[in-house]
Amino acid sequence: GGFQICDDSRGELAEVFGDSVPTFTNAAELEELVRYYVRSPQARRDLADQARERVKDHTFAQRAQAVASELRALVA
Repeated sequence: GGFQICDDSRGELAEVFGDSVPTFTNAAELEELVRYYVRSPQARRDLADQARERVKDHTFAQRAQAVASELRALVA
């Protein structure tokens, strides 16, 4: 549930988090993002809430159930 900033090399980042995780491509962009979000606590909270909402269904229990279902289908 915490705010995060990530480099843009993670291909699945946008797929999973949409635009709720700011990204950077170089040190200057990272510095700019950090400086902005340090001064913007509400923006940090809003993005953290959005990110948490986007992954709320990505739990270990749900992943384990999906794997078990796939394995059952292979055996049947």
